[in-house]
Amino acid sequence: MLLRNMHLKAQQMASPEGVTKKFRAYKHQQVEADQSLLMAT
Repeated sequence: MLLRNMHLKAQQMASPEGVTKKFRAYKHQQVEADQSLLMAT
């Protein structure tokens, strides 16, 4: 069961769609962090 989950996760991470989703989420986090930094200064 656990191995199957890991395999599915690996497939998702390897798929372009999964990568773009992760990248978008990452960029979104970065943007939010930048904005909060701007507001703090």
